[in-house]
Amino acid sequence: SAFLRQSTRAMATTARRKKAEALLDAVGGDVSKAIRAGKSTELPLRGEHFFCNNFPEFAAKVKALRARCGALLENMGVPGAGAGATDPDLATRCDYDDDLCQSVVAVIDDHLDAVDHQLAEAHVAGAGGYTGPAPTRGAKPSPGVVLDANKAHPRGGRSTGSAFVARRPQDFFDVPVDNSNVPFLPPPPVTHPDPRSYVPSPGAHPLREELDDLAYPDDACIPPAAPIAPAPTDATPCVFVDTPEALEDMVAHLDKSREMAVDLEHHSYRSFQGFTCVIQVSTRTTDFVVDALELRGLIRDALGPVMADPSKMKVFHGADMDVQWLQRDFGIYVVGMFDTGQAARVLELPSKGLAYLLDHYCGVKADKRFQLADWRIRPLSEEMISYARGDTHHLLYVYDRLRQQLDAVGKGDGSQPFRDLIRTTLDRSRDVCATLYEKPVTHALTYHADYRKNRDAGDLDLPRLAVYAALHGWRDERCRAEDESIGYVLPRALMLRMAREAPTNPRALLAVTRGESPLVAKHSGELVDIISRALAAGEPPAMPPTAGEEWAREEEERKNRAEEEKKEEKKEEEEGVREETLANATNAPRPVAEVGGGEVGGASAMAAMMGTTIRDGEPIAAPVVAAAAVAPGEVPRSSMARLLSAASPAPVAAAADDDDDDAKASRAASRGAEK
Repeated sequence: SAFLRQSTRAMATTARRKKAEALLDAVGGDVSKAIRAGKSTELPLRGEHFFCNNFPEFAAKVKALRARCGALLENMGVPGAGAGATDPDLATRCDYDDDLCQSVVAVIDDHLDAVDHQLAEAHVAGAGGYTGPAPTRGAKPSPGVVLDANKAHPRGGRSTGSAFVARRPQDFFDVPVDNSNVPFLPPPPVTHPDPRSYVPSPGAHPLREELDDLAYPDDACIPPAAPIAPAPTDATPCVFVDTPEALEDMVAHLDKSREMAVDLEHHSYRSFQGFTCVIQVSTRTTDFVVDALELRGLIRDALGPVMADPSKMKVFHGADMDVQWLQRDFGIYVVGMFDTGQAARVLELPSKGLAYLLDHYCGVKADKRFQLADWRIRPLSEEMISYARGDTHHLLYVYDRLRQQLDAVGKGDGSQPFRDLIRTTLDRSRDVCATLYEKPVTHALTYHADYRKNRDAGDLDLPRLAVYAALHGWRDERCRAEDESIGYVLPRALMLRMAREAPTNPRALLAVTRGESPLVAKHSGELVDIISRALAAGEPPAMPPTAGEEWAREEEERKNRAEEEKKEEKKEEEEGVREETLANATNAPRPVAEVGGGEVGGASAMAAMMGTTIRDGEPIAAPVVAAAAVAPGEVPRSSMARLLSAASPAPVAAAADDDDDDAKASRAASRGAEK
């Protein structure tokens, strides 16, 4: 069998080589010869070029080739290329040949892009031989979005044909993408009563209070009596939603459903923040595949109320990113969700992936062919639509089975208290809903954090670290301006290699990049200038703190925390002393004597509060404080004043005359005690 595998591999390699050679011959004899000659020729580089240029034969051939290239570029729309190629002052400079090479590359790229565009239009017009399946409801291509059929291979594999997108979808969004270097401002929820009065706050979820006070539907908190098995895929309607009318029909169907499974397909490689391409929604009876590119401007108003309705249970799997993508692209917030991935974690299943759950509960082997597919492609092939609906078609049945298992594990064997694991899963899912999308934001030291993510970062010296910081800043600026991902513009490993080599001319830069980044080649002149200026600066504009500075900062924070804790402890201790003093003063028994010579007018409020005391083992009722006689023109004293006056160690005599000196002194002492 090993011999057969090796033989088959060798035959396939030979077949591919023959096809490539046949293609070269078909392209044309001159082109084929030029390619073969270029592969077998090692042209002199850098200093060798100047040395070889001293030989008349070499110089004459280079001059002739330069003139031909200039003339061809002139014919292809590059003004001045022909005159520059024959200018003796320019033609003797090696860097001019580098610029000439870049012009050739740029012109070829532009013309190949034009060819792709023409072929794409031919596909849309039906002249490209497209025989793939048409989506339900007669989907039409999104504005500016062109695709190949992505037809299945006769043996069942992926298409070996070229699948391309001639125009980027984000260039045709009604609302341009915001790639500014500021935090994400959450848009108002579709359920907000007055969106004009809504004031967004970075990091604040608009529906946080609703999520904190969320009441789950009763049927979601208990296990189902019997899980509802889904109908076979080929017996279940699948609706491809790409028109406003189809979207309205889908929403009307969802309004009648109490539970639905939801999933998203996303693209991120040719976009800075990424965008949602497809939304899959399945109920117990129907599967929907929504073209999120075609209907991007309508999805918020259509699906926002459904997603924010707590009475409708939305079943996701691994919804951490899905929730954030809905917020970023459509301003949709999910309220009322069951995340099967969180349920798998609560149950501590061997695997938390959807493929395991489908296999374990449904006996379905997940199709992984399109996990990394380019979901911008339109029209979607039948295989891609089938893959998309497969993610949600069985998910409601998995939801039923998981609730049953959560309830069973929570009950256990009866020896332990019942654990409501369904509620635990719902609470964890609510926490996922409460997460908020965070836009990539950079600051002065972001470059250093990015540099440390390189597994083979090592230690760059300060000048080359300055180059890395400058390249990082250029990459961030390009990504935001052109809406491209950092992996497309300048991958981290390539940026580290460029910082180490620090090329100072376009040709050396292209030798370092090895064609890994089209934008680096396009902006080679700008990048060389950036690298040269960074080397001249000698160090990055901002440096991370050293180990000693970091320790000093942490030590200062520790001291500040300790001082704050001491202040809090002292404050609590003082409050405790005051409370204890007040309690002792209130509860301690005191002798009380009658005050004044008037008649007893009834017990005071304080005397009633004192209750009884224990004396010689016998309970004795607290004495009643008589109402004090009030002299004409005097202000009556309170019960507390009379108590304090009565508790004085000096006996207080009943005043027979208001003008008696002892009575006046006693009243003065009582008023002072009252104050």
